[in-house]
Amino acid sequence: MQFARAGDRVHYFSVERLIKYLETPMTERIQQPSERVSAMMIPQCPGLRVYGPARALTNALIRAKASAAWTRGVRVVWCQHPRFAPIAIKLGGDIIVYDCMDPHALFRNRDKLVGQQEESLLRRADVIFAGGRSLARLLEEHGAKPECLPSGIDYDHFAKAAEPGTKPKELEGVSPPILGYIGAIDERIDWELLRWLAKERASWTIVLVGPLVGMDRIPIPESNVIHVGGKNYSALPDWLRGFDVCLIPWVVDELTSHMSPTKTPEYLASGRPVVSAAIPDVEADFGDQVLIGRTKEEFLAACQRALVVGKGPAMKPESSRTWSEIATIMRARLTTTAEDRGIRIT
Repeated sequence: MQFARAGDRVHYFSVERLIKYLETPMTERIQQPSERVSAMMIPQCPGLRVYGPARALTNALIRAKASAAWTRGVRVVWCQHPRFAPIAIKLGGDIIVYDCMDPHALFRNRDKLVGQQEESLLRRADVIFAGGRSLARLLEEHGAKPECLPSGIDYDHFAKAAEPGTKPKELEGVSPPILGYIGAIDERIDWELLRWLAKERASWTIVLVGPLVGMDRIPIPESNVIHVGGKNYSALPDWLRGFDVCLIPWVVDELTSHMSPTKTPEYLASGRPVVSAAIPDVEADFGDQVLIGRTKEEFLAACQRALVVGKGPAMKPESSRTWSEIATIMRARLTTTAEDRGIRIT
């Protein structure tokens, strides 16, 4: 939307599993939230990760839709995951952008080709953005020259949590204090830490908000740990309003050590105290605003301090930019790249 407000036309293609595609009403498979923005859902052919023909068919669908969308102007192919590298390279755009927000090749539940696809994309991309300083260093080790742009923040949206308002019905009757996490429920969560924390402080309630990824249920039997599933973006301030402390209970490993959680500035904007595992980018960018726990005992002590500190006013971290500011920086980079090639962006 930020690029559209600047006058660009944006065509977004979302590749979804076939079951989700078929379950989605036809009227929702193609959306046009504004005159300059369109979003199209494309079915992912079964066997995409294993069978070459499935990948080829999915890629052909994307190429056909993208080619039809392009009518004039500078054609920018914006790629956010390495698996789309073959398509991005073959589309014939004027500029290829790799907007890398995660160390994709380090996830356990990944396509085996991701590493090769990322290497190909890093060699071919004209512009590379990295969503954090540790991730930028990792890409540099692979010979890339990324521009480091950590996640932005929709400050006004998340600052609503610091104001009086409603709380989710699911939290009615839940005993305080409530320590909450918002984000994907996946391999990054330190389940041993949460299980231990729940046992040590049985009077606390830990609420996990987010979709399950790579698992059928959370592996914790404790009754004071509640998973409520994924929630709409618009409802997140209400959930934050119901939390006493916000958590980033991640395992510190090779994967998370190259990540910069978007949730950190969003948590801070809500006015809630934040407790995090010792994630390098969290410490580097927000170490003076977030309580850090390097061990289980330190994490528990940090949570106790956070409860004493209590809720405060909305906070916009100095190190965080709004999405509008980031879009301005990105667009300026694209303009410079195009001009260096003698292409005029109108």
